[in-house]
Amino acid sequence: MVDRYSVATVQFDSKSTVTKSDVKENLSRVLLFIDNIMEGYKGYCHPIKFVVFPEFATSTYSGENVKENMKVADTVPGEITDALGEKAKQYRIYITLAGIQEVDPKWKGAIFNCAPLIGPDGKVVMKYRKANPYVPAEIVCSPHDLIPLGYDEPIFPVAKTPLGNIGIFICYDGMFPEVGRQLAFNGAEVLVRPTACVDPFGTIPLNLWEITNVSHAISNLAYLVYATICGSRLKPFTWSSAASIIDYQGRYLSRAPEAGEHVVIATIDIDALRSYRKEVLGHQMLPHLRTELYNYLQKPSYPMTPKDHTNTGLDYEKQFEITKKALRKFYKLYYG
Repeated sequence: MVDRYSVATVQFDSKSTVTKSDVKENLSRVLLFIDNIMEGYKGYCHPIKFVVFPEFATSTYSGENVKENMKVADTVPGEITDALGEKAKQYRIYITLAGIQEVDPKWKGAIFNCAPLIGPDGKVVMKYRKANPYVPAEIVCSPHDLIPLGYDEPIFPVAKTPLGNIGIFICYDGMFPEVGRQLAFNGAEVLVRPTACVDPFGTIPLNLWEITNVSHAISNLAYLVYATICGSRLKPFTWSSAASIIDYQGRYLSRAPEAGEHVVIATIDIDALRSYRKEVLGHQMLPHLRTELYNYLQKPSYPMTPKDHTNTGLDYEKQFEITKKALRKFYKLYYG
């Protein structure tokens, strides 16, 4: 049996980070938010056991190439996760955010968009590296790029915790049905999507991120916890959408307005989810999936580019070239 608990997801106005001092400023505000959440909501909901912040909550891109972005990079574990770990220990909670510009001595020259999950003991339980960077506007490395070099770490890890099985994916990852589906087949019961949703894609009439959030929850019979950046401090764009918590039938349990900083809280009932999965016969998209019917994933599409993504000189113009080439190749084959 898993006791009911509350999750708090944050709509957060981050600032652009050019130096480490900028990262520390964002991090200080994140830590203050955690204090306010844990103190302010005592007695108003089931105990808060999990706090989720968006992509770029602490760290953003600092320049036009990977070398410049490394000015605000950190390891995982590292300074950011150590600070978050102290709060996790203090309140005995899980914490996650995304957008840490992660460097790893094992992959020199590469920089990852990383989302760690930090446990109540203050340690990193797992980390997820964004599998689908927002090309051509994002020049971080996907684990996919490094497969030819022997990348063998879990690409879609799921943490088995006392709160249920938690899987994380970041922002643009959620535009791919395969990501949530793979996490669900890896055991995920709570899907967490920290995001920085740039206007106009998160607002009506497009509303792409909320539509895909509901779709992931329904098609994978999982809770979906969504955190997003808001406001205009993160230059040069404005950012909006609505932080929300959705249940395994696609119902909004809580949803923020589309603008401004907000904290969204709802109860997670893992026993109810498990009962639904095991006992309800209809709308069972996981066990009903006729896997042998689908062969498109065996056909390579977007290229692996290890040489480019282990080069600190990789910039946006080069990423534009890679993306244009991939599109031309795909649609030539697609249309003939």
